[in-house]
Amino acid sequence: MTIILFIVDTSASMAQKSYQGISTLDLAKSLVDALLKVYWAGDTRDE
Repeated sequence: MTIILFIVDTSASMAQKSYQGISTLDLAKSLVDALLKVYWAGDTRDE
């Protein structure tokens, strides 16, 4: 069994907008979501 842990900073500074117009926190959450989708898509092990 693989355990994956992401620690995301939720301090006030994460509310500032990035150059893309979204908050840094939302950007971090999107990145975690994308990484997990790629990880699970590549997981072909039979458990």
